[in-house]
Amino acid sequence: MVIFCGRRDLRTRECEVFRNGKLFSPAASRIVWQHTPDGFNWGYQGTGPAQLALALLLSVLRSRKAAQMWHQEFKRQFVARWSDLWVITDEEICHWWRTACLTSQQKGESEVSNGED
Repeated sequence: MVIFCGRRDLRTRECEVFRNGKLFSPAASRIVWQHTPDGFNWGYQGTGPAQLALALLLSVLRSRKAAQMWHQEFKRQFVARWSDLWVITDEEICHWWRTACLTSQQKGESEVSNGED
């Protein structure tokens, strides 16, 4: 299991993210899509949270296409809601992604069947 955690310094407002206890860098996610040069952030719907959502999905899903497709939704449902300290596992992220994909697929099938009626 991979454990991601983040902490925001309450005085400086600097954000740090760790993957299994080691500093987690935004570098790999910036190659795919540079939302911001300022690094990770969370707790609102902006570019820092988008960069973090993309980085987390890239790390866990290991698919650029899936990470690009789903990171904004992951940001809205999780990253934008996190407080100064948070923890999430790769298993939780995978569970969210599988559920989101299934829901999206079912919604698409529903829209197709509604269009045929």
